[in-house]
Amino acid sequence: MASVCSDHGGEDAQRGLHTRAGSAHSFENNERSKLYENMAAELGKQGPVFLGGGETSQSLKLSDLFSVVEGKIVPIHKAANPPVRAVVLYLDPDAAHEISRTVKSVLSPHFSKTGVWYQDPDFYHFSMHHASHHQNPVPATPEEVEIEAASVKNVADRSWLLEIELERVVLTPSGVLLGCWQVSKGTDPSLLRKELRTALPRSPATQVYNPTIFYTSFARLLSPPLTTRKDESMEAVLEMFKELVVELNLKLCSKTTVEELWYVEELDILALALKGRTRIRRFRLKPQPPHPEG
Repeated sequence: MASVCSDHGGEDAQRGLHTRAGSAHSFENNERSKLYENMAAELGKQGPVFLGGGETSQSLKLSDLFSVVEGKIVPIHKAANPPVRAVVLYLDPDAAHEISRTVKSVLSPHFSKTGVWYQDPDFYHFSMHHASHHQNPVPATPEEVEIEAASVKNVADRSWLLEIELERVVLTPSGVLLGCWQVSKGTDPSLLRKELRTALPRSPATQVYNPTIFYTSFARLLSPPLTTRKDESMEAVLEMFKELVVELNLKLCSKTTVEELWYVEELDILALALKGRTRIRRFRLKPQPPHPEG
């Protein structure tokens, strides 16, 4: 269950750091912390590139992803041929909805209705592996898809559910607001990705993500804050974004569980992120063994 916290002050609030997760995953968590620190620094180095209409994520521009119709953001659904086949971990929906409410409460006063795309909390997820990707497609017959799904189920059957906690919130230069997580208990994402690589040998050799990274997308910013003047310097706009990230880090302090591994066919590009067409197979992870008494 997520919880809203207000006890992260001083230097930690500025850096966006929350309590470090358990020692059983200390090496992987330390590696993740370094990655998150570097990710957070990129906004200061590159600035908010998305405001200039440049590439966002996965070689796509904002104009490829969204249009505005009658004052509302409308996602653009482009068929993926062949469908993207992704394996993702699914975030506990109760936690996801609480996080979403907090994110909206912080951002909505500062942006117009067309200034932010909020991810659907019913589909908050962590991308683990791609058996096929729109940048590196691997066609599959229906029979091969069934074999892949069965292989993913086998991985889920022998993997422990995860207990996780949010370390920090990061805004990327492409405008994506990310929740960066650590693992307290369960099968580490790096091990899970290794298992999936073995289970899905036809997958692209190059995967989209670093093997240890573990994050969810909360929202995508599409415009400057409402308070920004047309003559405002980019440095001033950047400072506003940083202040919003600090506020989110002060208010979000989430500990929750991940209990499902999904095999997803995305019939549209970025279907999970843009509410496109999907076919989803859901597999339960193993429950944690009980603590020994005494």
